[in-house]
Amino acid sequence: MSRFWQVEPELAEKIPSTMLDEVARFQMCEKVVVDFPGAWRKNVIERKSEGTLDRGGFPDNWEQQQPVPPSWIRVERALQDITHECEHNGVVEDEFLATLKSLAGNSVESIIVEACIENGVTPDDLLLELKQYQLSY
Repeated sequence: MSRFWQVEPELAEKIPSTMLDEVARFQMCEKVVVDFPGAWRKNVIERKSEGTLDRGGFPDNWEQQQPVPPSWIRVERALQDITHECEHNGVVEDEFLATLKSLAGNSVESIIVEACIENGVTPDDLLLELKQYQLSY
């Protein structure tokens, strides 16, 4: 290491040659604080975020920024969330399974669920909006 990283000649004379590599390693790892070079600072270009906030406060390109976990992990997380909410709201397992089966086999319900997920809204949000729309006539 001392061949690559030159130890100060004055210090090298005071220590045994067998320690030169260790001293070089120590000096290489020593923290040096320097200011950011002014010439570099002139070349800094501020960039605004490309994605706009949408879908519940997430940028449009959020999916591209975050690695997507495998399907089985996403399914497991969804089932944990559903189980927790069902327990919290007193929904029994048979009711949950019957609803899940009806959602899987019903194209209208699938369309609604997919649209809600895509736009970050709940079915309750849709109903509230429709109720306000109907009252405006």
